[in-house]
Amino acid sequence: MKSLIVVVLALASLTLPLTSQTRRERSSNASRKTSRWTQIPFTTEFRITTVQTSRDGTIVTQEMDEVNAFDSQWRHLLRTTSLANGFSSSVADDPVKGTRTVWNTSSPQTKLLLFPTPVEGRESCWEIAPDDQRLTRGEAQFGMISAHCMPEGQHQFPYCHEDGEAVPPPDGDLPVPEPSYEDCLKHVHSENMPTQKISEKDDDLGDETINHVVAHGCRVTVTATDGTYHSELWLAKIGTVKHNTQFALRRITERPSSSLGIISTKYELIDLNLSEPDISVFAPPENYSVKTVSMHEVSCNPARDPAQGAASAH
Repeated sequence: MKSLIVVVLALASLTLPLTSQTRRERSSNASRKTSRWTQIPFTTEFRITTVQTSRDGTIVTQEMDEVNAFDSQWRHLLRTTSLANGFSSSVADDPVKGTRTVWNTSSPQTKLLLFPTPVEGRESCWEIAPDDQRLTRGEAQFGMISAHCMPEGQHQFPYCHEDGEAVPPPDGDLPVPEPSYEDCLKHVHSENMPTQKISEKDDDLGDETINHVVAHGCRVTVTATDGTYHSELWLAKIGTVKHNTQFALRRITERPSSSLGIISTKYELIDLNLSEPDISVFAPPENYSVKTVSMHEVSCNPARDPAQGAASAH
């Protein structure tokens, strides 16, 4: 059997399924802004190993480390680092400032995207100018070129800037129940499952303590017209009934590929920290130059409203 080991860093993140449940204070007055509840802070670090086994027996192995961090104000960092050459790529969102910052180790330039501000009384759509969408070799990427915002005062997508900081939830809530088999299956089924499914077998793997946190495991095996898909997930849940975060602490998948053979991916937890990340975690190196990019407003339905005027996002 031929064996070829290659380690690469994918431009797109291979993140574990992660959902954060939060509640908002709502008012009968529709014009009043809603208040975000604070996020439960955490930082995870994973070793991600992907093994591709082709039909001729060639094996290609890809490895990277991934850091995923949230602070209580919903600032979020995603950093992936190649184990082969040390190349690192980072994306940091700051909903308090309304920005996305991207940088990598190939270019000494940070790019700062200003998120659009929702418009009163109507939905709005926004886009990065074509000139700013063009990339030079090695340049960091935003991972998005457009945004859709709900009317001001309504619940917004993460890339629409809402004024104000998140507020702590009210006291007196009950501790969140430990994750269940049903919770685990729901997460697995929310992923991209094969459309031409013939049969499915689900297994309850019970509880396991991973890095001092209880996780519940499940395994889903799907037989489809193009082969067999395996997905094993260990889900953790922290917080309270009304204010909690759920995330995977381990994940193993295997799927067929018509062109690549069999692809298996393993996400193994290296470290879990449930304390508040330092604000510096979300900042690029100080010696990097900064390029600021904003969005301009475009029609949400060009076919119906081709004449909608453009407006500055900030």
